[in-house]
Amino acid sequence: MTLNSGFQMGERKQNPVLRFGVFEASLSSGELRKHGLLIRVPSQPFKILAILLERPGDVVTRDDLRKNLWSAETFVDFEHSLNSAVKKLREALGDSAENPRYIETLPRVGYRFIASVSSNGPAVPVESAAMETASLAVPDHSTRLAYPKLLAIAAAFLAVGGLIWLAVRNSRPLIAQQDSIVLADFENRTGDAAFDGTLKRVLEIEFTQSPYLRVLPEQDVRQTLEYMRRRPDEPITKPLGLEICQRNAMQAMLSGSISSLGKHYVVTLEAMNCATGSVLTGATAEAESKERVLEALDNTSAKIRRKLGESLASIRKFATPITEATTGSLEALKMFALGDDLRRQGKPVEALPFFQRAVEIDPQFTLAYGRLGSVYANLNEMGLARQYLKKPFN
Repeated sequence: MTLNSGFQMGERKQNPVLRFGVFEASLSSGELRKHGLLIRVPSQPFKILAILLERPGDVVTRDDLRKNLWSAETFVDFEHSLNSAVKKLREALGDSAENPRYIETLPRVGYRFIASVSSNGPAVPVESAAMETASLAVPDHSTRLAYPKLLAIAAAFLAVGGLIWLAVRNSRPLIAQQDSIVLADFENRTGDAAFDGTLKRVLEIEFTQSPYLRVLPEQDVRQTLEYMRRRPDEPITKPLGLEICQRNAMQAMLSGSISSLGKHYVVTLEAMNCATGSVLTGATAEAESKERVLEALDNTSAKIRRKLGESLASIRKFATPITEATTGSLEALKMFALGDDLRRQGKPVEALPFFQRAVEIDPQFTLAYGRLGSVYANLNEMGLARQYLKKPFN
């Protein structure tokens, strides 16, 4: 993900409006808007947002925030107050600590704004769901409609207008904006272990880029499995995914499969209605080789996002190819996925060798460096944490 450099104070005075994703933040008035609509954000959470926006990509420590938000004379439960303020800010942005789109938590260290920020230029207009309408020439009043040719033209215009009306009527999104979806495990029909667990993790990264959809956090999935008296690491099959989806009152579940066709591979994604179990939509792409599978998954993900209701403008803006967002190496992704599974199971020490192997395979694997930094921070190894967190930006 490309991160913009921090802003100077002079820039803040000249460009008090900072834009990121579908949001605009006015630093002078303390207002946050989404698609132009005002979002209520309390004073302290907005101050945190302003500090992070002025330093995109940089780690803002908890101590930095304390000094900026509370004076030395102010007596306050800092840890609780800061955690509460960040939580309110995430709620306003529709963000999550588990799968952040905007604010990444570095445990015991601080926070980092991970989305692109712009300080000038017009706001990106929201794409309308309706089709563009062509201007039709209106016949002069003196025209005699009795002529058969003119009647045929008029009938054609009416027919085209009817088709446009039907298309607009039927172009309603399948699910509403900010609806959550459940990700089921990928079904690997190839027999190649390189795809086990890897493609689901890639799909998760793909869909967390979207400001339109929200992936149910892994923590919520595990908690639901516990309520169902199932193992927290149990594979999420389609039937189990639908049940998790229903228990969380969600709209859709997304599942995928990969199969081999000679030397080629076929990647399929399918979105299902949680309440009925019926298929909402699907997409398929063929990869000419194993090395092109990630590209095929990129293509199917974009198609599904569009079919579920996300605008083309949003997809173009928030669809960084997986090889740029993570790595082009399936082997490195496999190591990353194995490490992430252990980390989510509460086994950070066991996860470290997998993340380290991932960056050995691909030294440009930014996300893996971030995981190493977060794990070392949780283990209170602050020197190693800072080393790995700074590594991608050196």
